[in-house]
Amino acid sequence: MPDIFACNSEDPDIHFKYIEAAARTGQIKEVERVTRESNFYDAEKTKNILMEAKLPDARPLINVCDRFGFVPDLTHYLYTNNMLRYIEGYVQKVRTFLNEVLFGCHSWQYVEHENDYFFSLVSR
Repeated sequence: MPDIFACNSEDPDIHFKYIEAAARTGQIKEVERVTRESNFYDAEKTKNILMEAKLPDARPLINVCDRFGFVPDLTHYLYTNNMLRYIEGYVQKVRTFLNEVLFGCHSWQYVEHENDYFFSLVSR
């Protein structure tokens, strides 16, 4: 896959299409790198395509949601898709967003026992 940064494009659509193509072809390391390094993709569209792709590695989605303020969406996605180890890693590495994570879980009235899970992470 050609490097998106080599073409020096600042077009959000080009960056989004590159991320989308990399995700669909299983280039997870490339998706992770571009979502971390690029400032030129549409965050909402990228978040949505990564959630639809259901990648086995959540780091690209974590990059997007952490950078652009979608932490409640991220925690909901990870929790409902049983990707708890990514929630644990995120909480341990990015404690400044812990309140936002907990705020996100409070809006999930339909998820049974989610508060116990998140509060156990805080007490570690």
